[in-house]
Amino acid sequence: RRARRLRDGLGGELDEDRNPIGALQDVSIQAESLSISDVLRLIGAQPQNRLPVVYSAADLVCVPSRYESFGLVAVEAMACGVPVVVSPFGMNNEVLAHGDVGMGALGTDDWTDKINWLLDHPDQARAMGANGSQVVADHYSLQLVSAHMIAPAVRHMVFRRADGQPFSFVPGQFIQIHFHYADGKPTKRSYSVGTVGNADGAPVDA
Repeated sequence: RRARRLRDGLGGELDEDRNPIGALQDVSIQAESLSISDVLRLIGAQPQNRLPVVYSAADLVCVPSRYESFGLVAVEAMACGVPVVVSPFGMNNEVLAHGDVGMGALGTDDWTDKINWLLDHPDQARAMGANGSQVVADHYSLQLVSAHMIAPAVRHMVFRRADGQPFSFVPGQFIQIHFHYADGKPTKRSYSVGTVGNADGAPVDA
């Protein structure tokens, strides 16, 4: 079984001629063997500033991962008002627990049924997308608590989630901060994430 009318956009590695390589090449070969290449578009990795355009163009976003520490893809899709179908593992369980923002799926038939249901019920899918956008605003926005330089080229920053809940992550995981210089030029920095104690011994995310 396969989802009806679904045209997939799949990121990954492409060579300079935009042919799939690495794991994405394996996906391409499998798609051809299953005769679904006509509904699979291999778009390759996208720059960060283009992701909102890619997400917003989708009817739904699927996250069939075996484990999710933070659930970033689902949260990014929800922020763009797109319903999600996710494997109910790790952080994805928390995302689903917020309400009618998408669906959890296990197994091929379950994934197919959930995807088809969303495609067959566009009004409900749009409502889920709107709910997801509000959930992200209420719960997953990060607030900068403090920042200071601890070495000439090392900045220490403390964040907290807008809802005060723990920030789920794998120690050593990187997050990317996008910002603009005073002249308006966009740039970005990557930071590793860890937990440190504050003055009263309570853990904070840094």
